[in-house]
Amino acid sequence: MFDSFAGRESSGRSWAHGIKGIGVALGLAALATVAIWGVPWKSSPPPPRYTALALPGMAIDAPGTVLKQGGYGKGEIEGALGGGVTRFDVAWNPGGATDSDTAREIASAIANKLWPGATPAIATQPAEIAGHPGIRLLARAGDRVMVLALASCGGRGVTIMVEGDAAAEIADHMIASFTCTPDPAKDALASEVVFAAAPGWQRRPDTQVIDGPGDLDVRYIAFTSDGAGSVADRVERYVPASYQLVTPATSRGDKVLWIGTRLVDTDTIRIAVLAWRCNDDHRIAMAVVESAANHPLDDGIAFAATGRCLPPDHSNE
Repeated sequence: MFDSFAGRESSGRSWAHGIKGIGVALGLAALATVAIWGVPWKSSPPPPRYTALALPGMAIDAPGTVLKQGGYGKGEIEGALGGGVTRFDVAWNPGGATDSDTAREIASAIANKLWPGATPAIATQPAEIAGHPGIRLLARAGDRVMVLALASCGGRGVTIMVEGDAAAEIADHMIASFTCTPDPAKDALASEVVFAAAPGWQRRPDTQVIDGPGDLDVRYIAFTSDGAGSVADRVERYVPASYQLVTPATSRGDKVLWIGTRLVDTDTIRIAVLAWRCNDDHRIAMAVVESAANHPLDDGIAFAATGRCLPPDHSNE
């Protein structure tokens, strides 16, 4: 869901930020970039020329013109080649690895922004990225192609996205070139969304999922939302189609709360979504509470309601 929603694994727990890893990241900086890309003109792009880029705690080969911003905890590069026929974006945010369900949600949200009205086919496969387990997704809608890769680098979730002509070949080159050299001292602070310690709740290592009693869990993300609107407006624009927020938004302390459902494979499970502003008007934190067996969500809602965002000077941004 969504700088990067960080894997709902075969163990029976559904999901895992994975935005920022709704801190995968995960990312999402990529969605904000999509909003300003516009519609490219079509031509046959020349073969890409790659430049090795040294980034904070990582490195990657990038084709075409590159714009860079950010620091160790949070940052982004973006660019285009072939006159805009192919666009790419690499974003990193506080968080950890992203599971395949979350990765598909992120890919679907990005594709919906890039290709309004399209229903892309999305194929997911595991991939080794910088020596660590990652996920590679291929989205197709007619002749349009996008590749999205998600991985972790220390305490950060990393998203690599390429859309347009030769997207698969360019993305695979970028993925193969990616190296991660994290700084443990900075990773200790590379967290944006935190929750109060509570008995029975434990963060799943290197993810943006917190496991609770029984099969309850809370997955969380922070994302950037362009445009106007309240927290509720921004979340309702952001969540994927598999989320049905069936009750009107209400409040829980300083947070907006929905009760709804989410489709997991062929099953529908009940969820609760809590969201709040995260340091500025355009940054939103979101926590999703769920139980794979549809057990009561009250304890998870109470835990998620303790969530807060650390100020930027505490997260190396």
